[in-house]
Amino acid sequence: MAQKRLILVSGLSGAGRSTALAALSDLGFQASDAVPTSVWPLLLQAEGVTCVAVGWPTSSAEREEALPELPADWTLTHVFLEADEATLLRRYSEARRVHPFDRGEGLTDALRQERNKAHARRSMAGKVIDTTALRLPELRESMANLVEGGGRGPTLRVMSFGYRNGLPPEADLVIDLRWLRNPYYDPALREQTGVDAGVAAYVAADPDFLAFFSDLQQLLTLIVRRQADEGRAYFTMAMGCTGGRHRSVFMAERLGQWLAETGHPAKVVHRDTIIANT
Repeated sequence: MAQKRLILVSGLSGAGRSTALAALSDLGFQASDAVPTSVWPLLLQAEGVTCVAVGWPTSSAEREEALPELPADWTLTHVFLEADEATLLRRYSEARRVHPFDRGEGLTDALRQERNKAHARRSMAGKVIDTTALRLPELRESMANLVEGGGRGPTLRVMSFGYRNGLPPEADLVIDLRWLRNPYYDPALREQTGVDAGVAAYVAADPDFLAFFSDLQQLLTLIVRRQADEGRAYFTMAMGCTGGRHRSVFMAERLGQWLAETGHPAKVVHRDTIIANT
Protein backbone atom coordinates (compact mmCIF):
# COMPACT_ATOMS: atom_id res chain seq x y z
CA MET A 1 0.00 0.00 0.00
CA ALA A 2 1.57 3.29 -1.10
CA GLN A 3 2.11 5.75 1.73
CA LYS A 4 0.39 9.13 1.41
CA ARG A 5 1.47 12.32 3.15
CA LEU A 6 -0.33 15.08 5.02
CA ILE A 7 1.67 18.14 6.09
CA LEU A 8 -0.05 20.21 8.73
CA VAL A 9 1.11 23.83 8.98
CA SER A 10 0.12 25.59 12.17
CA GLY A 11 1.64 28.51 14.04
CA LEU A 12 1.25 32.13 14.98
CA SER A 13 -0.62 34.54 12.75
CA GLY A 14 1.91 36.45 10.67
CA ALA A 15 4.63 33.79 11.03
CA GLY A 16 4.37 32.68 7.39
CA ARG A 17 1.70 29.98 7.17
CA SER A 18 0.35 31.21 3.81
CA THR A 19 3.86 31.39 2.35
CA ALA A 20 4.66 27.89 3.59
CA LEU A 21 1.47 26.50 2.05
CA ALA A 22 2.19 28.24 -1.25
CA ALA A 23 5.65 26.67 -1.28
CA LEU A 24 4.17 23.23 -0.62
CA SER A 25 1.67 23.79 -3.44
CA ASP A 26 4.59 24.49 -5.77
CA LEU A 27 6.10 21.19 -4.60
CA GLY A 28 3.03 19.24 -5.75
CA PHE A 29 0.87 19.23 -2.62
CA GLN A 30 -2.86 19.91 -2.61
CA ALA A 31 -2.63 22.94 -0.30
CA SER A 32 -5.54 24.59 1.50
CA ASP A 33 -5.60 27.10 4.33
CA ALA A 34 -8.02 27.40 7.23
CA VAL A 35 -9.94 24.23 6.34
CA PRO A 36 -11.96 22.94 9.33
CA THR A 37 -10.60 19.68 10.69
CA SER A 38 -14.00 18.06 10.07
CA VAL A 39 -13.40 18.47 6.33
CA TRP A 40 -9.92 16.95 6.29
CA PRO A 41 -11.13 13.36 5.82
CA LEU A 42 -12.92 14.43 2.64
CA LEU A 43 -9.68 15.92 1.29
CA LEU A 44 -7.77 12.74 2.07
CA GLN A 45 -10.38 10.50 0.46
CA ALA A 46 -10.40 12.36 -2.86
CA GLU A 47 -9.39 10.12 -5.75
CA GLY A 48 -5.79 10.46 -6.90
CA VAL A 49 -4.74 12.68 -3.98
CA THR A 50 -1.53 11.52 -2.28
CA CYS A 51 0.06 14.74 -0.98
CA VAL A 52 -1.99 17.22 1.03
CA ALA A 53 -0.95 20.31 3.00
CA VAL A 54 -3.43 22.13 5.23
CA GLY A 55 -3.18 25.23 7.35
CA TRP A 56 -4.36 25.02 10.95
CA PRO A 57 -4.73 28.55 12.36
CA THR A 58 -5.01 28.94 16.11
CA SER A 59 -8.64 29.44 17.11
CA SER A 60 -9.81 31.95 19.70
CA ALA A 61 -12.65 29.59 20.61
CA GLU A 62 -12.66 28.21 24.14
CA ARG A 63 -12.46 24.58 23.02
CA GLU A 64 -9.45 23.41 21.03
CA GLU A 65 -10.26 21.79 17.71
CA ALA A 66 -9.17 18.14 17.81
CA LEU A 67 -7.21 16.39 15.09
CA PRO A 68 -9.21 13.73 13.26
CA GLU A 69 -7.89 10.20 13.00
CA LEU A 70 -6.03 9.66 9.74
CA PRO A 71 -6.48 6.67 7.42
CA ALA A 72 -3.78 4.02 7.84
CA ASP A 73 -2.11 4.84 4.51
CA TRP A 74 -1.48 8.48 5.46
CA THR A 75 1.45 9.87 7.49
CA LEU A 76 1.30 13.20 9.29
CA THR A 77 4.04 15.84 9.54
CA HIS A 78 3.13 18.76 11.78
CA VAL A 79 5.21 21.92 11.46
CA PHE A 80 4.67 24.96 13.69
CA LEU A 81 5.77 28.43 12.55
CA GLU A 82 6.59 31.19 15.02
CA ALA A 83 8.37 34.55 15.19
CA ASP A 84 9.25 37.01 17.93
CA GLU A 85 6.77 39.66 19.02
CA ALA A 86 8.60 42.61 17.42
CA THR A 87 8.65 40.86 14.04
CA LEU A 88 4.95 39.97 14.20
CA LEU A 89 4.10 43.54 15.16
CA ARG A 90 6.04 44.85 12.17
CA ARG A 91 4.49 42.36 9.75
CA TYR A 92 0.95 43.19 10.87
CA SER A 93 1.64 46.91 10.73
CA GLU A 94 2.93 46.59 7.17
CA ALA A 95 0.05 44.34 6.07
CA ARG A 96 -2.61 46.55 7.74
CA ARG A 97 -4.66 43.50 8.64
CA VAL A 98 -6.69 42.93 11.81
CA HIS A 99 -5.29 40.18 14.01
CA PRO A 100 -7.81 37.33 14.55
CA PHE A 101 -7.36 37.57 18.34
CA ASP A 102 -7.88 41.36 18.49
CA ARG A 103 -10.91 42.15 20.64
CA GLY A 104 -10.30 45.86 20.92
CA GLU A 105 -7.35 45.69 23.33
CA GLY A 106 -4.70 46.32 20.69
CA LEU A 107 -2.30 44.29 18.57
CA THR A 108 0.24 43.53 21.30
CA ASP A 109 -2.46 42.04 23.51
CA ALA A 110 -3.79 39.98 20.58
CA LEU A 111 -0.32 38.58 19.81
CA ARG A 112 0.21 37.54 23.41
CA GLN A 113 -3.22 35.95 23.67
CA GLU A 114 -2.57 33.89 20.55
CA ARG A 115 0.91 32.82 21.72
CA ASN A 116 -0.54 31.60 25.02
CA LYS A 117 -3.36 29.76 23.24
CA ALA A 118 -0.92 28.18 20.75
CA HIS A 119 1.41 26.76 23.40
CA ALA A 120 -0.27 23.35 23.45
CA ARG A 121 -0.35 23.15 19.67
CA ARG A 122 3.35 24.08 19.49
CA SER A 123 4.19 21.21 21.84
CA MET A 124 2.34 18.80 19.51
CA ALA A 125 4.41 19.78 16.45
CA GLY A 126 7.16 17.56 15.14
CA LYS A 127 9.09 20.55 13.77
CA VAL A 128 9.18 24.17 14.96
CA ILE A 129 10.54 26.83 12.60
CA ASP A 130 11.29 30.37 13.81
CA THR A 131 10.76 32.71 10.85
CA THR A 132 11.96 35.86 12.64
CA ALA A 133 15.14 36.20 10.56
CA LEU A 134 14.05 34.18 7.52
CA ARG A 135 13.58 35.74 4.12
CA LEU A 136 10.83 34.35 1.89
CA PRO A 137 13.24 32.22 -0.20
CA GLU A 138 14.65 30.69 2.97
CA LEU A 139 11.19 29.77 4.26
CA ARG A 140 10.39 28.16 0.91
CA GLU A 141 13.67 26.24 1.11
CA SER A 142 12.79 24.98 4.58
CA MET A 143 9.53 23.60 3.17
CA ALA A 144 11.48 21.87 0.40
CA ASN A 145 13.76 20.32 3.03
CA LEU A 146 10.66 19.14 4.87
CA VAL A 147 9.30 17.41 1.77
CA GLU A 148 12.65 15.78 1.12
CA GLY A 149 12.68 14.41 4.65
CA GLY A 150 15.27 16.79 6.03
CA GLY A 151 18.09 14.46 5.07
CA ARG A 152 20.39 17.33 4.22
CA GLY A 153 20.34 18.63 7.78
CA PRO A 154 19.98 22.28 8.75
CA THR A 155 21.11 25.12 6.50
CA LEU A 156 24.21 26.48 8.22
CA ARG A 157 25.27 30.12 8.39
CA VAL A 158 28.47 31.51 9.90
CA MET A 159 28.32 35.21 10.69
CA SER A 160 30.98 37.66 11.79
CA PHE A 161 29.90 40.65 13.87
CA GLY A 162 31.19 43.38 16.17
CA TYR A 163 30.00 43.62 19.77
CA ARG A 164 30.02 47.42 19.53
CA ASN A 165 27.05 47.09 17.13
CA GLY A 166 25.12 44.64 19.29
CA LEU A 167 24.47 40.92 19.24
CA PRO A 168 22.86 39.46 16.08
CA PRO A 169 19.32 38.41 17.09
CA GLU A 170 19.28 35.53 14.59
CA ALA A 171 22.30 33.81 16.17
CA ASP A 172 21.77 30.34 17.65
CA LEU A 173 25.34 30.12 18.94
CA VAL A 174 27.65 33.06 19.79
CA ILE A 175 31.42 32.70 20.18
CA ASP A 176 33.30 35.60 21.80
CA LEU A 177 36.70 36.10 20.15
CA ARG A 178 37.72 39.32 21.93
CA TRP A 179 40.40 37.44 23.89
CA LEU A 180 42.43 36.68 20.73
CA ARG A 181 45.32 38.90 19.59
CA ASN A 182 43.86 42.06 18.08
CA PRO A 183 45.30 43.16 14.70
CA TYR A 184 43.75 46.59 15.21
CA TYR A 185 46.75 47.59 17.31
CA ASP A 186 49.19 46.87 14.47
CA PRO A 187 49.18 50.00 12.23
CA ALA A 188 50.08 47.88 9.19
CA LEU A 189 47.00 45.68 9.69
CA ARG A 190 44.43 48.14 11.03
CA GLU A 191 42.84 48.98 7.66
CA GLN A 192 42.83 45.37 6.47
CA THR A 193 40.20 42.74 7.26
CA GLY A 194 40.16 39.14 8.39
CA VAL A 195 40.32 37.84 4.82
CA ASP A 196 43.75 39.38 4.29
CA ALA A 197 46.73 37.07 4.76
CA GLY A 198 48.54 39.34 7.19
CA VAL A 199 45.56 39.58 9.53
CA ALA A 200 44.91 35.83 9.31
CA ALA A 201 48.55 35.04 10.18
CA TYR A 202 48.49 37.53 13.07
CA VAL A 203 45.38 36.01 14.66
CA ALA A 204 46.44 32.41 14.03
CA ALA A 205 49.76 33.14 15.76
CA ASP A 206 47.95 33.62 19.08
CA PRO A 207 49.47 30.92 21.34
CA ASP A 208 46.03 29.54 22.27
CA PHE A 209 44.45 29.67 18.82
CA LEU A 210 45.19 26.10 17.66
CA ALA A 211 43.88 24.50 20.87
CA PHE A 212 40.78 26.72 20.75
CA PHE A 213 40.02 25.93 17.11
CA SER A 214 40.47 22.20 17.68
CA ASP A 215 38.03 22.28 20.62
CA LEU A 216 35.58 24.38 18.58
CA GLN A 217 35.66 21.81 15.76
CA GLN A 218 34.78 19.02 18.19
CA LEU A 219 31.95 21.09 19.70
CA LEU A 220 30.45 21.99 16.31
CA THR A 221 30.72 18.43 15.02
CA LEU A 222 28.45 17.39 17.88
CA ILE A 223 26.11 20.39 17.61
CA VAL A 224 25.57 20.11 13.84
CA ARG A 225 24.77 16.41 14.16
CA ARG A 226 22.28 16.97 16.96
CA GLN A 227 20.65 19.92 15.18
CA ALA A 228 20.11 17.64 12.16
CA ASP A 229 18.62 14.97 14.46
CA GLU A 230 16.19 17.57 15.85
CA GLY A 231 15.06 18.52 12.34
CA ARG A 232 16.22 22.12 12.57
CA ALA A 233 15.88 23.99 9.27
CA TYR A 234 18.48 26.66 10.05
CA PHE A 235 21.39 27.11 12.44
CA THR A 236 23.43 30.31 12.66
CA MET A 237 26.84 30.50 14.34
CA ALA A 238 28.02 34.03 15.14
CA MET A 239 31.69 34.89 15.65
CA GLY A 240 32.14 38.17 17.50
CA CYS A 241 35.02 40.55 18.13
CA THR A 242 35.06 44.20 19.10
CA GLY A 243 34.51 45.84 15.72
CA GLY A 244 33.61 42.90 13.49
CA ARG A 245 36.44 43.55 11.05
CA HIS A 246 39.47 41.39 11.93
CA ARG A 247 39.24 38.43 14.32
CA SER A 248 35.57 37.60 13.74
CA VAL A 249 35.93 37.81 9.94
CA PHE A 250 39.01 35.57 9.98
CA MET A 251 37.28 33.01 12.20
CA ALA A 252 34.06 33.00 10.15
CA GLU A 253 36.04 32.38 6.96
CA ARG A 254 38.17 29.68 8.59
CA LEU A 255 35.11 27.98 10.08
CA GLY A 256 33.17 28.13 6.81
CA GLN A 257 36.10 26.50 5.00
CA TRP A 258 36.35 23.71 7.57
CA LEU A 259 32.59 23.04 7.50
CA ALA A 260 32.68 22.75 3.69
CA GLU A 261 35.61 20.32 3.90
CA THR A 262 33.68 18.12 6.34
CA GLY A 263 30.58 17.92 4.15
CA HIS A 264 28.55 20.66 5.89
CA PRO A 265 28.72 23.67 3.57
CA ALA A 266 27.75 26.92 5.26
CA LYS A 267 26.98 30.40 4.01
CA VAL A 268 29.50 32.90 5.43
CA VAL A 269 28.12 36.36 6.17
CA HIS A 270 30.00 39.42 7.44
CA ARG A 271 27.53 41.72 9.17
CA ASP A 272 29.68 44.70 10.10
CA THR A 273 32.29 45.01 7.38
CA ILE A 274 32.34 44.95 3.59
CA ILE A 275 34.56 42.27 2.06
CA ALA A 276 35.59 42.79 -1.55
CA ASN A 277 35.24 39.95 -4.07
CA THR A 278 33.22 37.56 -1.86
